[in-house]
Amino acid sequence: MRTNRLRHLWTDGKTAVNAWLTIPSAWTAEVMAHAGFDAVTIDMQHGLIDYQTSLAMLQSISATGVVPLVRVPWNDPAAIMRALDAGACGIICPMINNRKEAEAFDGACRYAPGGYRSYGPTRAVLGAGKDYVARANDEVLAFAMIETDLILLHWLRICNRFRTRPEVAGPEVWFRILHLAQDVQSSTRAVTSLEPSVEIAPGPRGRRSLTRPGRF
Repeated sequence: MRTNRLRHLWTDGKTAVNAWLTIPSAWTAEVMAHAGFDAVTIDMQHGLIDYQTSLAMLQSISATGVVPLVRVPWNDPAAIMRALDAGACGIICPMINNRKEAEAFDGACRYAPGGYRSYGPTRAVLGAGKDYVARANDEVLAFAMIETDLILLHWLRICNRFRTRPEVAGPEVWFRILHLAQDVQSSTRAVTSLEPSVEIAPGPRGRRSLTRPGRF
């Protein structure tokens, strides 16, 4: 199976640069894949891209060494599995708010016994190799987007869930609170009381983001 370059970059402590694709065009995807990025993300949540177009975009990207990622519209196992079967090397899933949702997301990305992903890597085998099924659990990346203050109540539970999973060691599932609720100060107190290493950093357009130092 073709190795996931992002995993190796992060294992070596290096930085990866990712581009976002929101335009439904295989040509645009091809241009961006040749522009020097380490990864490109097909945005099926807020982008204007449907499944058929994303398939053509993945085919364009696969002609390069760039890692193709897909942000799915929701934590929907069917959408996650279809994106992986089409050739995505990693999934970004929005609005993960508790441990149950995190486990459901992770499980949809893994074949048994690590998860419940259905067998049928239609195009993934062509792009990644005949040993795809045997190695997919180790190579596929899963990114859980944490966007609401609901997660603050479950922060440690979710982190502990993945710290105890050897098959998702390393950079497989990382967390970032992209947008906090309106009450930033109370949210800050809640998080720092649970996880002292979490810091508040300026976010886009003046919003505040929570990041784990050295992880992003």
